[in-house]
Amino acid sequence: MALLNPNFFDEVFFFDAQYNKWTYQLTAEKFKNTFITRILSKLFYNPSFDAKVIWTLYDTYELDDLKAQITKCIDQDDDILTQFTEAEIINSGIKSSSSFDNLIKLLNEYIFTYRDEDKTN
Repeated sequence: MALLNPNFFDEVFFFDAQYNKWTYQLTAEKFKNTFITRILSKLFYNPSFDAKVIWTLYDTYELDDLKAQITKCIDQDDDILTQFTEAEIINSGIKSSSSFDNLIKLLNEYIFTYRDEDKTN
């Protein structure tokens, strides 16, 4: 989709530990964005292309900006991010996080770590 619509990720931002905010764009040398390609991609012809990612520094950010974005994702979640831990607990941890690294640890602990609750020891 990103090759068909170069503006697909215009409102998507990535945050790094150095407090930089980034955008990116995908390009592919062999891909030709024509009317026929767009029509065929929606019907049945959808080949793979080697794509190049072009990162662009957009701005810097404050930790509170990132915390607000993550909290918004948690609040709008439909029990995917919050399937193992309640939103209030995650949001409380986000609020008390004092650095990017603390936020990553929190997300790893409450969201990204796989928990096999059926596993018996």
